[in-house]
Amino acid sequence: MTVTEAPMPGEFRGQSGESQIKASQYIESLKNRPIPDKYGTLAQTPLTITVTEDQQTYDIKLSR
Repeated sequence: MTVTEAPMPGEFRGQSGESQIKASQYIESLKNRPIPDKYGTLAQTPLTITVTEDQQTYDIKLSR
C-alpha cells in the first residue's frame, strides 16, 4: 500500500498570485504533512493492509 496526496481542489489551482496564496494556505492547513517518503513508493513502504468487503474505513497510523 502506498500513501499519496489527494489532488489540490480546483479553486486553489492557477497561476495567479491569489491562487498561489490560497494553495499555500490550503497546504498549511493540512495536518501531518508532508507524507514521509517511505510511504510514497511500493518498493519502500512497510505498510500492508487486508481489505475486506464489510469494512468501510481503515485507520492507519504512520510514523516519521
